[in-house]
Amino acid sequence: MHYWIKTIAVFIFISPIIFAVGKNMNKKDFVPEWAKEVVWYQIFPERFRNGDKTNDPDLNSLKGSWPHDDSSPWQVHTWTSDWYQLQDYEKKNGKDIWFNIQRIRYGGDLQGIIDKLDYLKDLGISAIYLNPVFESPSLHKYDETTYHHVDPYFGPDPQGDKKLIASENP
Repeated sequence: MHYWIKTIAVFIFISPIIFAVGKNMNKKDFVPEWAKEVVWYQIFPERFRNGDKTNDPDLNSLKGSWPHDDSSPWQVHTWTSDWYQLQDYEKKNGKDIWFNIQRIRYGGDLQGIIDKLDYLKDLGISAIYLNPVFESPSLHKYDETTYHHVDPYFGPDPQGDKKLIASENP
């Protein structure tokens, strides 16, 4: 299990690796030897698995994300909900599916990934590529507000993480 945790840690910081590979594109062989032997699995953490319901996103977590509506009724979607069927709470804002789809959150987190590492290993997966996990208001996390912290809603203590982040001098 220790190997898997190191793998996750390596791919949280994938952007510098991509940059380093880009700089070496003119070389004959720029792929690291270890990367030639692995079976990759890409994970979009928010959509993978909710391993800890105590860190689920809340309405405040939508502040700053498109479509910039953090006042309409909202809740975490159930994993089995129909993607194209507006939920009762979504119908209350009077907007269509394309507006509401941007507000959907399922509560996937790092614990959900950790819980499934043995399953992924059994599938033959030997390396994980994570979509961004840094602090961000969006569901996809490609609009990070900082590269210093994993998003509070992916960890075990969102409120404690927010207090720590607020106390820092960037």
